[in-house]
Amino acid sequence: MVNKNYLFYLWVLRKLPLTLRSSPNFYFLTNTLAAVIFLLPIAALLWWLDNPFAAETCVAASVILMLNLLAWRFGLRMLWTHAVYQITLIGLILLNAAVTGGLTSAYLIFMGLVPLLAVFCMNRHWAIFWVVISFFVLLWLFIAQMQGWLPGDTPLKWQQLAQNFLCIIVLEITQVILVFVYDSAHAQSMHALNRTNRRLASTTQALKLADSHKDKFLAMVSHDMRTPLNAVIGYLGLLHDHREWNNESAGFVASAQHAATHLLTVINDLLDFSQIRLGQLILHPQVVNLPHVLQQTFDTLTHQAQEMQLDYKLSLDPQLPQWVRIDQNRLSQILINLLGNAIKFTPQGWVHMRASLTGQQGSPLLLVEVEDTGIGMTEEQQKHIFHPFIQVHDAQTALRMSEPMRGNGLGLAISQSLVKSHHGELGLTSR
Repeated sequence: MVNKNYLFYLWVLRKLPLTLRSSPNFYFLTNTLAAVIFLLPIAALLWWLDNPFAAETCVAASVILMLNLLAWRFGLRMLWTHAVYQITLIGLILLNAAVTGGLTSAYLIFMGLVPLLAVFCMNRHWAIFWVVISFFVLLWLFIAQMQGWLPGDTPLKWQQLAQNFLCIIVLEITQVILVFVYDSAHAQSMHALNRTNRRLASTTQALKLADSHKDKFLAMVSHDMRTPLNAVIGYLGLLHDHREWNNESAGFVASAQHAATHLLTVINDLLDFSQIRLGQLILHPQVVNLPHVLQQTFDTLTHQAQEMQLDYKLSLDPQLPQWVRIDQNRLSQILINLLGNAIKFTPQGWVHMRASLTGQQGSPLLLVEVEDTGIGMTEEQQKHIFHPFIQVHDAQTALRMSEPMRGNGLGLAISQSLVKSHHGELGLTSR
């Protein structure tokens, strides 16, 4: 969960010009605005309490701070704007302390704020510099009060004044030390975080390299397995055509053919998936007869649909162009994946495919829709259906499907990648 303070920090930075988008400028802006917002109500309250001098000094300080903020906005360096802020703050405290008891004045507690802006907007050296300035200001106030130079001052023992003087200085030094301690702790945390990030980056790089090696190995093995498997399928085809087999032997050969064909499909899917992961999938577009390709691909699964006793129909828009330039094999692969899933997950009813043109007249698009009365999917399942190795079916459907029908969860992921490679989109709706 993102911290709200950090969101506020980002929001403020986005409102600033590019040249002012930094942490020191953020702290200067927020401190100045906070001081003005604080001083103006205090001035009104002091006026109501019959202390016009303090009220007027608060208003004057607010005006100076706003003018200083405008100068900062239009390019005055932080070195000077932060100095004006500090001098204004010290002057405001000193003037009001001088007329309200000197070193015994309640206004002197605000001297603890003096070094803080320098810590955030400049650096530690400037914070120490302003602590030293505060020391000499308080020393002057101590001497002035000892000499009776302050208006309406009641003489006090120098020991009491020295005690007050010491308390104010200790307060300022404590403020600076606390900020330094926090800054050091933050620096240590950032160092540990950066070290962890470097380790994670190294681990991520190693995992990416291992993943790349895995994909290359998978592609190589799939390619090497496909060639001998094609030979096995060919020999099984010859055995199946042999007429001297009895029914039992012919059944064994047919089962071996189905298993080998299924294994070849799995290997082809793995090879395609690894090529897609490696960015090595190459399309081979050629001019083909589109209605013929669609009809031929649709007819490939007619036998499966008839075995499932499904109403299996194809509808082609008469406006479809006869000749198009496309990768015929990849188009057929996409459609077979979609039709195969529709048949697989439709216990009864129908599976229909429609092909038509859509889009603008100057740049028409091929729209292919596969619709079925299958088991459907939940919204959660639809979110992940195009991820690799995702299979969506219920227990009843799983029992009904034979092993070759269950697939490997790559069909839709590959189909989506193939559609995208043709600059198209693949989506679904389910009820």
